[in-house]
Amino acid sequence: MMNSKFPTLYPLIFLAAAFFASSLSHANEISSPPPVVPVRAWVSDKLSVCVYCGASDLPAPKYAETARRLGEGLAGRQWTLIYGGSKTGLMGAVARGAKESGGRVVGVLPEFIKAWEVAYEPADELMT
Repeated sequence: MMNSKFPTLYPLIFLAAAFFASSLSHANEISSPPPVVPVRAWVSDKLSVCVYCGASDLPAPKYAETARRLGEGLAGRQWTLIYGGSKTGLMGAVARGAKESGGRVVGVLPEFIKAWEVAYEPADELMT
């Protein structure tokens, strides 16, 4: 049984992964926009996409840029980003990309991690 606190999630991890993978192939061409993943006719306009990625600041900047562009792509389609709630690493990059592009951002973060002051406060919703 699904907790009613969480919005309905659709199994679209493959779509986010395809978008992210296509962006990675162009990681050295940061100035060019990522390829657009075609949206099938059966896909609703009101989707929530869950993105799972790290909070470490150690990955190369090109990966943070790609994560930011993924967030922009989700916002451009008016899809809600659901992610780990952190402001750091690739998690923070995808959230900032979505939020700065006008997208809805929902973070899911355990209370004890929120106490570490790593939560992305500009998120539209932060579930703990």
